[in-house]
Amino acid sequence: MKAARGERDVPPLLAWAAAVSWRLLVVAAAISVVGFLVARLTLVVVPTLIALLLASVLHPVVARLTSRRVPPAVATVAVFIAVVLAVGAGIAFVAPAVAAEVREAGPTLSTTQNGLAGWLEDEPFGISRSDIDDYIDRIGEQVAANRGRIASGVLGAAAGFVQIVAATALAIVLAFFFVKDRDRLWGWILDQFPRNRRDDVGEAGRRAWEAMQGYVRGITIIAFVDAILIGIALVIVGVPLALPLAVLVFLGAFVPIIGAFVSGLMAVAVALITLGPAEAAIIALVITGIQQLEGNILQPVVMGHTVKLHPVVILVAVASGVIIAGIAGAFLAVPMVATATSAGSYLKEQRES
Repeated sequence: MKAARGERDVPPLLAWAAAVSWRLLVVAAAISVVGFLVARLTLVVVPTLIALLLASVLHPVVARLTSRRVPPAVATVAVFIAVVLAVGAGIAFVAPAVAAEVREAGPTLSTTQNGLAGWLEDEPFGISRSDIDDYIDRIGEQVAANRGRIASGVLGAAAGFVQIVAATALAIVLAFFFVKDRDRLWGWILDQFPRNRRDDVGEAGRRAWEAMQGYVRGITIIAFVDAILIGIALVIVGVPLALPLAVLVFLGAFVPIIGAFVSGLMAVAVALITLGPAEAAIIALVITGIQQLEGNILQPVVMGHTVKLHPVVILVAVASGVIIAGIAGAFLAVPMVATATSAGSYLKEQRES
């Protein structure tokens, strides 16, 4: 009776706050555990997610082949070989051109360095040439004094490269089986749920799969369009390293908002350093116009309503992905959030109905 009387004496607002607080603590603890496990198993989780993205793109092609009575294993192997050949041909075409532009830009960058030093000597910076040389000498001294750390950093980078190769191989193998045995794997997952929930889980999974397909297909098309249009603008204005910058724009487009901003800033910086403020302003205007075209026309047409996230959600997702898994997390964060949102929206609709 005393306990019941004490509970009645608690103000309703305080009771509500206490109930919400302990639930928030439980949710935060669960999120912390999941984040810890993901961080510890990055070399497994990241390749698995990449494999899912690849499988979502390649499976429709394999499905068309199997519908024409091609064995699943043969169709999957044929599609993977075609993708590897296409990627290899693209690298073989782009890499020599990029290397040639870098070599040709050497004299230009040397001249630009002198021009930049003279620009820093003027107002409002007022930095003399001797001060610039002193800063360069100090950097050299710091590098010489930290040779041991640099060497250990190089070894760490080599180990990281080995991990990247291993993760890439794992992602390819997983993608192969995700494409070849998708229906069998998905059936096994559904069998783990109660019978009265399998239809809802199956529909939520289907929508998540479609959202993933829509995102990968749409972001790839948008990346190609951005790279081509910005590359043409760089060539017309006469900015050095146009092809490497276009490749950077293509890769940056896979990290929404942040990637486009960073790659565009790099292009403007190269134009400013090599040509001048007027050309840099032109490139900035062109990139801004292309970004508006992408946001208002390309994304609604290419992606439709399968992937629709607020910019704040995208920024938080990318930042969280970077913290958990670095660059790979930045690439994977948005498609994973879009996929989870699509499945969650369906389950919410079913619960409300």
